[in-house]
Amino acid sequence: MRRRLAWCVSAAAVGLLLAGSPRAQDNYQFSDPNVQDIFRYARMAVGGAVSKVKALEFKGRSKVEMNGVLLDCTVDIKILLPDHYLRVDTTPTDAKLAGYAGKSVLSAVRSGANLSMPPDNLAAAILKNERMRLARFMLGALTYVTPDVSMVFHTAGLNVEMVDPRVSARTSATAAGRGQPNAADITSRDGFSARFIVDASDRWPTRLLYPGSLQEETMTFSDRRDVGGLKVPFRVTTTAGGRVIDDLVFDQVLVNPEIGKGDFRR
Repeated sequence: MRRRLAWCVSAAAVGLLLAGSPRAQDNYQFSDPNVQDIFRYARMAVGGAVSKVKALEFKGRSKVEMNGVLLDCTVDIKILLPDHYLRVDTTPTDAKLAGYAGKSVLSAVRSGANLSMPPDNLAAAILKNERMRLARFMLGALTYVTPDVSMVFHTAGLNVEMVDPRVSARTSATAAGRGQPNAADITSRDGFSARFIVDASDRWPTRLLYPGSLQEETMTFSDRRDVGGLKVPFRVTTTAGGRVIDDLVFDQVLVNPEIGKGDFRR
């Protein structure tokens, strides 16, 4: 029986402005100076050109889990900041589209001349899911915080609720001494939750851990190469329970390609 791609909705899913960051990036803050340093050094390791990114395109191959089997696909991911995102995974028979353009959902499955779209009553849930998917991808790949999702960064393991407000943030964070090095916990009033882990020596992001539909999922960012002044990952692998559920291997990454809103459609 031929296996087909299908759309689905996952159950998982202000204001410290860093110098040189785009105006849209005013929706995140840090609870203590330790985590601010973790993020700052990660941003420096990825490259100062993050502030100049307006559009991205990732082309390559993907392995997508479907009914317990990984399907081999070609993949094309287009991103037009701040709010246009489209990922297309294609097999010889079908194409799975996932993403959004502003407030419009683009998720669908194309099979030949037929286009299957999700029910209207799932549109809000799909839009939220895809916004969070893009937020995780951009955060781990480039330390870019999308304006759709506000984030608060905490030093992982630091009990910030116990901090005496009469003590300075830097003194209290140091005194607590419970922070985990090279890791930050991220929360959001939008429901976003993740642990952001950076490499101990290179300082760029290596993993993002977050609640999945059934269990915790891990995105791993590797094989970073220089593209347009950025250290861009050419491989992004997502696992759940030690099992690969999504594997992206890019052949080409374009920074600020000539794409417009008209490129984001079903």
